[in-house]
Amino acid sequence: MTLRHRNPRQLLVGAFFTLLIAAVVYGMISPWLSYGVSDISTIYGRRRSRARTSVNGISVFAEMFSQRGHRVTTWRLLSPRLKRSHVIVWTPNSFELPTQKEIEYLETEWLGTGDYRLRTLIYVARDYEASVEYWRQHSLQTNGERFINSRRNLARAQSDHAYTRSLTGKELECEWLSIKNTQNFIPVTPTTGTWSSFVDSETSNITVAGIMKLPDAGAAANLQTELLLGSEETPLIFRLTKEYEWGEGQVIVVLNGSSILNLPLVNHENRKIAAKLIDECGDPTRVTFLESDPDGMRISNQDPKAYSGFEALTVWPMNSILIHLIVAGILFCVMIFPIFGRPRKLFDDTPSDFGKHIRAMGHLLALAGDRQAALARVQQYRQLNLDTASPHQKTILSIPEPTPGNTFKVFTDKT
Repeated sequence: MTLRHRNPRQLLVGAFFTLLIAAVVYGMISPWLSYGVSDISTIYGRRRSRARTSVNGISVFAEMFSQRGHRVTTWRLLSPRLKRSHVIVWTPNSFELPTQKEIEYLETEWLGTGDYRLRTLIYVARDYEASVEYWRQHSLQTNGERFINSRRNLARAQSDHAYTRSLTGKELECEWLSIKNTQNFIPVTPTTGTWSSFVDSETSNITVAGIMKLPDAGAAANLQTELLLGSEETPLIFRLTKEYEWGEGQVIVVLNGSSILNLPLVNHENRKIAAKLIDECGDPTRVTFLESDPDGMRISNQDPKAYSGFEALTVWPMNSILIHLIVAGILFCVMIFPIFGRPRKLFDDTPSDFGKHIRAMGHLLALAGDRQAALARVQQYRQLNLDTASPHQKTILSIPEPTPGNTFKVFTDKT
């Protein structure tokens, strides 16, 4: 019998990989576990990663493009790469309207490229917060303590939105549109515009926090406007064109995301509005979703090079993934590879060596601590095998009588 002990290093390696796999699995399912009754994702205007489950996300609208045969991509700056796309959907995470530099770049470097193909820019102003509608609907379906929590979260969402919106001023204006803040959310009914006949005004659920105004006819040369959808209070969606400067290009301005964000698209009438926006983009082509932060959209005359080496550590989400992998690799190397002290040669392990069985048996007898019992076991073994042993085995069994202190040595040396 061979006595085998589990290697502590193997236990550490097993525990390490078990924890690593558990961490990866938890990271994959944590978004679905964390968004409970008192916590939802509110990332605005994005379509990937954690924003896919956000009430303010744009992933559902992007999926509608994909189902129509469009190739959907995402970009975060104004650069020459946009020329590959004939449709841009811009959902800025800022209550400010586009700056003059951003408008000039999109008009001259993208809309007016002169390739005689329809180019469509869908600009969605930041004038809506889906979490307010979420908690309002949630409070209507709960009671007791859950109702109190819903009303508390509703009040917090309304106050946060109002405070952030107030930092940009009551009136905002740019070449394409102007918006006047109403200080609160107003439900509106779409009854005007060329699309009004396609939308059921009774079941639509459109909410605005600002009154939009179409640009003046003399604000820019050759600028034509067409109201696509509106209400008695404010225009909701309109089209801008410049026949000579933009060619086949057009800008479709949407007052807010109350009809194209993830949560509003639960409503059937809002999905009809989103489908009409996609219809205006023409045949399937490449669609780019522009994502901008509150600081605005960065403009670059050249596309950034592909990230390589340590530059990848500065880009999300690659930086988060790579840092965890590097730390895990370092811990693995520390546990497995270092040799402490002078290197020594390890003898080959031969499983067929019968001497290991003898040494293991002697070790067990020594651990028992009972010399008389050990001698009895040795004498019993000799007596049972001496009569039937071969001459060579009789020589091995004819060992001298053990003396105090040399029981293990005598028993093993003869083998």
